[in-house]
Amino acid sequence: MGEDDNKDVKKEVMEWVKSILLAIVIAILIKTFIFNTTYVLGGNSMYPTLHERDRLFANKIPLYFLDLIEERL
Repeated sequence: MGEDDNKDVKKEVMEWVKSILLAIVIAILIKTFIFNTTYVLGGNSMYPTLHERDRLFANKIPLYFLDLIEERL
């Protein structure tokens, strides 16, 4: 009985490790190919809209379709 419990615990731990690794890979792929985050650096070029240390989220999806859009124009 102790051996079966040990196998179940190992199986459960491996499932958690797989799930965590999959979540990390998906997060990296989303950050790399879909969204980008950055902070506004010092300067007045976008004042009063953006202020220093504001956080920006950029959507990268339209960049992949830019060639298709330009062909239609």
